[in-house]
Amino acid sequence: MTGAVTHALLGRGRPGAATTVSALGAALAALGTVLVLSPARTEDIGELSVARPTPATSTRPMVGPLPPTSLPVPTGTSASAPPTSAPPPPTRVAPSWLRLPTLGITAFVEPARVHPDGSLAVPRDPRKVGWWTGGAAPTSATGTMMIAGHVDDVWTGEGAFFQLRNLPLGAPVEVDTPAGRHHYRVVARRTHPKWALPRALFDPNGPHRLALVTCAGPFDEVGAGYPDNLVVYADPVPPPG
Repeated sequence: MTGAVTHALLGRGRPGAATTVSALGAALAALGTVLVLSPARTEDIGELSVARPTPATSTRPMVGPLPPTSLPVPTGTSASAPPTSAPPPPTRVAPSWLRLPTLGITAFVEPARVHPDGSLAVPRDPRKVGWWTGGAAPTSATGTMMIAGHVDDVWTGEGAFFQLRNLPLGAPVEVDTPAGRHHYRVVARRTHPKWALPRALFDPNGPHRLALVTCAGPFDEVGAGYPDNLVVYADPVPPPG
């Protein structure tokens, strides 16, 4: 089941259990689990683009070469399309690594697919993050690419996105694929109640962007978990140099 998602929540997860995301009434759940230290509520910053992309920005993937230690780039090249033909759509390539250089974070990215019961499993390992396969890919010309991660875990402590709230405006974000590295820059941060992620976050037709999602707010020890969702938005930028 890979139907459209219209809402999202991040709640409290069960220790040792897979984190799931509901595709019916919600898109993300249980990305934060028990930890004594709870992230404080963060202030919304930055501006989000609402304009639809122009052909000049929507047809050229923002991708640069991989470093020598990353996956090799295929050496084959495809034939050029006739001048009168429309360019083919970008090949959909899944992300494999997420890097936040400002915070010193590198996390392996696993696909997060929707199950028949309407839930989406993100990685059990809190050091990994999950890419929602129903959304955009790094090579997509439009739509939001959502990557969700744990803020913390009862067994291992800090998760991959524990420091996400500290990622400043303008910070670089790198998403690696087997075909190359895609570059983004943080443009906004928003905090939403856990039952109310905006519908625009799941729009397949809007401007291409990256959304990093985790839990936020003071942790409720009684059982309600984290009350909020933290979403950090990043827009694609050309490779440096």
